[in-house]
Amino acid sequence: MNLPARLLSALTLTTVLFTAGVWGGRTFAAPKTAPNDLGLGWLKEYYHLDDPTFSQVAELHRSYFARCGTLCRRLTETSRPLQWPPPHRGRDTTDREALRLEQRELCTECERRTQEHLHRVAALLPEGQGPLFLSEFTRILEAQRRRLGVAP
Repeated sequence: MNLPARLLSALTLTTVLFTAGVWGGRTFAAPKTAPNDLGLGWLKEYYHLDDPTFSQVAELHRSYFARCGTLCRRLTETSRPLQWPPPHRGRDTTDREALRLEQRELCTECERRTQEHLHRVAALLPEGQGPLFLSEFTRILEAQRRRLGVAP
């Protein structure tokens, strides 16, 4: 191999390695986003939120998910025993009916908290954006209800 070909090969290899290093460094060293914060960047751009407002929305979001986490765990605990058939075929026990009632109450509480959260976020949005936000997210909640077969 002649000298110009070697130089070209070395330059190409160096460029490829440098590009891979930069890409890898940015990918793996990038700050990790908390799962509950996903989508908030989009919200900031879409509704043109300034930094202080975005910080308030992000704090509301974190608080909402902390409260919802507790509620979801309780809902899972109540749902688990209802996944198996009752111990006596043909008749339901009082315990199972109590679990169903608690499950409905938890679902109602979850929905109430979700609506409360959405209204709080909407109140922070720029003028005229709150009703649009509520309309969009109410439509999403209704679609989820239909998909899950849950009555409002």
